[in-house]
Amino acid sequence: MYDVFGAKPVNTMGFSETADFRTFKDIGRFNEARSPMKAANFVQAKHGAVVAITPAEARKLQAHLAH
Repeated sequence: MYDVFGAKPVNTMGFSETADFRTFKDIGRFNEARSPMKAANFVQAKHGAVVAITPAEARKLQAHLAH
């Protein structure tokens, strides 16, 4: 998720997806027709957060993605 400052009509958030954290695919912005990312209980995009994970948690995520 990344900020798209200055977008019209309002600032919004953009989204990308990845399976390997090396290559990324753009999946659109909040509430765009082609984007799966839709606001559910708010009018504008909200700021996201970055959460640190431990190496053990990273390995579990990587194992989960391998399935």
